[in-house]
Amino acid sequence: MEELQLRSRNTSHVIVVDVEQPADETTTKRNKSSMKESFMKFFSDWYLSLKEAREKKTTLTEKIIWLLMFISCFTYCGFLIWKSYTKWMKSPAIVWLTDNDGFNRINEIPFPAITICPERKIRSKVFDFGHYYEVYNNESESLNLTEQELYMTEDMSLICNYDHILRQGRNFSLGNETVINIMKASVRLTEVIKKCNWQGEQRICSNIFTPILTEEGICFTFNTIGPEDLFRLENMHTDYKYMAQLNRTRNQGWTMEDGYPDYEQTFPERGSGAGAKAGLELKLTELEEHLDNFCKGRLSGFKILLHNPCDLPRPSQQYIRIPTYADVTLSFIASMEMTSEGLEVFSPTGRQCYFAEERTLTYFRQYTQSNCEFECLTNYTYARCGCVHFSMPHGPNMAICNVGSTDCINKAETELATFDIDDEQRGNVTIEQAFYIAIECNCLPACNSIAYETETTLSVLHDEDRHTFRLNWRDFDLETYKVSNIMLFFKKSQFELWIRSELYGTSDILASCGGLLGLFMGFSVINIIEILYFCILSICRRHKTAEKHPDEEELEHSKDKY
Repeated sequence: MEELQLRSRNTSHVIVVDVEQPADETTTKRNKSSMKESFMKFFSDWYLSLKEAREKKTTLTEKIIWLLMFISCFTYCGFLIWKSYTKWMKSPAIVWLTDNDGFNRINEIPFPAITICPERKIRSKVFDFGHYYEVYNNESESLNLTEQELYMTEDMSLICNYDHILRQGRNFSLGNETVINIMKASVRLTEVIKKCNWQGEQRICSNIFTPILTEEGICFTFNTIGPEDLFRLENMHTDYKYMAQLNRTRNQGWTMEDGYPDYEQTFPERGSGAGAKAGLELKLTELEEHLDNFCKGRLSGFKILLHNPCDLPRPSQQYIRIPTYADVTLSFIASMEMTSEGLEVFSPTGRQCYFAEERTLTYFRQYTQSNCEFECLTNYTYARCGCVHFSMPHGPNMAICNVGSTDCINKAETELATFDIDDEQRGNVTIEQAFYIAIECNCLPACNSIAYETETTLSVLHDEDRHTFRLNWRDFDLETYKVSNIMLFFKKSQFELWIRSELYGTSDILASCGGLLGLFMGFSVINIIEILYFCILSICRRHKTAEKHPDEEELEHSKDKY
C-alpha cells in the first residue's frame, strides 16, 4: 500500500490518501508466494535431500551434493518408469499353455478341412496336353491348330509344372472360358476318391467331398465351409465359382471365438474322439492309363493339405505328398490360441494379432492370416501385372492372367514375399505405390485361431505286394488303378489351448511404477493426493483474495475527489 500526498497551493495542510496497488499484481505476487511456500514446505517434509538443501546452516557444498542426489534419483527413477511403460506398450502380450487338458476336449473344435489334389489331373482322352504342347511350340505345325485348341493348350499349361508352362501366348483371357476348359479336362471326384469312411461309417464320397478351384486346378475338399460363408460374394465377380453352393456346406453356427452353439452335429464337422475309428479313412486311386504324364512330368500320386475350415486352400504352398501304392497314416494334434479381452485396448501391432472385428477383408468373410495373405497377393499381382491368376478371389473388373503373364505373376509373388521390389515399371502403379501396397498388407495372425500339427507315417508297397493290396478291395474294380490308403485322425482326445494374455496388467504397471517411485523418491499415493490438495487450495485462495479488493473504478473516484 502506498501513501499519496496532495498539497494545497494556499495552505500547508497535507492530505494523506491510502492508494492500493492494482489488485491483479498484488494477488499474483501473494498467490505465487503462497503457492511457493506451500510446495516447498510439502517437498521439504517429504524428501530429506531438499530439506537439507534449504537448511540455512547447511554449507553451499552440502546443498549442491544433496540437490545432485535428488536430481539423480529423480532422473533414474523416471528412466526406469519410462522403460517399464515402453515394454508395456510394445510387448503387452505373453502366450502360455494352459494345463487344464481335461476340459479341452476335441469335440469342441472342428475336424480339420482336408483338401486332396491329384498330381496327374488331365484326362488325356479328353485333351492330350503333351501332344498339343509339342505342336504349339513347333512354329510350322502350330499354324494348323484351331483357336479352340490354342486356347485349350494355353489354359491347361496354367496348372502344370513351371517348366511346362508356355511363355508365349495371351496375356489375358476370359475367366469363365479358362475355368471351363480346365474343368472339362480335369479328372472327376469318383476317379480319385473311391471309398470314404467317416467316424467308422461308410459314406458316399461325393456327399462329403466338394470340388474346389485352386492354383493346382480342380481339387476336392472335405469340411471346408461353403462359399456363402467363406467369401463376400457381394464384392466378388460372377464369371465362375470356386466351389458349388451346397446346403450341406453352410456354416451352422460355429465361430472361432464362441465355438459350437450346442453339442448337436453341425457343420463344419467336429471331432468326436482320438484314434482311427473316430477319424477319416480314404482310398485314393489313379488311373494307370488315360492320364496325361507330361503336365507334371513323371510325378504321380496326390497332394493333401490339412487346414482351418475357414481357409481357402492353397495346395501349391503347403501340402503332404502321398505316393501311389502307399499306406499312409496322418495323425494330428490340434492347438487353439485364444486372446484375453484385456488386450483389446492395445494396438494390433502391439499384441501381434487381429480380433475378428478389427480387420475386414474385401473378398473373404472370415479373417485368417492365410486368407489375408491370399487377398494381399491378389491386390499386389493386379497392381504389378494388370491381371490376376484364375484361382485368386477378385472383383468383377479384374482381368485374368494367361500364359503371357506367367512370369509377371511369379515375379510379383516373389517380390511380395521378400519385399525386394524390382525398379522395373510394370502394371497399373508406380514403384512407390507398389511398395505401399506391400507394406499395407500387414497380415498378422487372428487373435483366436486353430492349427493342426501333423505326424506322417508312410509305408510304400513293393511290386509283389501291390496285387494283394488290390485284392483287399474286392468291392471295387481296381485292375486299372494305382491305389493308396490314407487314415486321418486326432492323436489325442484333448487339444492344446494357448492363451495370449497381458504381460503387464494395469495393476502390474501401477505396482512397478509405484515400487520405483517408493524406492527412489519415497513417493506414494498419499503424496499425489497432497499435491492435488495444495493445487486446489491455492486456486481457492486466489479466488477469495480477488473478491476482497476494490475495483479500479473506486480507486479512480478517490483520486478525482482529492
